[in-house]
Amino acid sequence: MGTPLVKRLLAVLLLLAACAGPSFSYRDYERKAAHTADEAASVVGSAMLTVELANGRRATRAYLSVLLGEAESTLGAIQQTFEGVQPPDRHADRLRAELGEHLDGAADVLAALRIEVRRGHVDALAGIAEPLGGLHDALEKLAEEHR
Repeated sequence: MGTPLVKRLLAVLLLLAACAGPSFSYRDYERKAAHTADEAASVVGSAMLTVELANGRRATRAYLSVLLGEAESTLGAIQQTFEGVQPPDRHADRLRAELGEHLDGAADVLAALRIEVRRGHVDALAGIAEPLGGLHDALEKLAEEHR
């Protein structure tokens, strides 16, 4: 069916699909937010490793492009799935906004990384990726606080 990475990404998408839909309590919504933050942190971590490969010149530009494109697509699917969950109350609205800010930030960085690698600017990736460390930490913290 494809590479192990593609299989892993499909498994993540299937798991996330099970999380879509309304949340009838804050606690249920909170768990879905934590799960989303965990999954997004994983994708961000993978992108950080990809940039390390680029820095060490241990991967071709084509391979880096595929990895960063898949990371961006996966994060988009994760974000879209969470955005389809109805927050049950105003307290959940605040959690949605906080998580959304982190997801948007990560999506922006991943898009910039994909664009630059496809333009052949591999040396620029480390600078572009700088915000990913903070976003990764913020996503992990949010997940831990809302498990």
